[in-house]
Amino acid sequence: SPEYVPESDFESHPEDDDDEDPEEDPVDYPADGGD
Repeated sequence: SPEYVPESDFESHPEDDDDEDPEEDPVDYPADGGD
């Protein structure tokens, strides 16, 4: 599943752990991007 993100990915991209601004990270929110 594309929604699954391994813990190692969070360690490599801590900046992606921005739940407060989902609009800034549409890649992490395919439901918003609709890509």
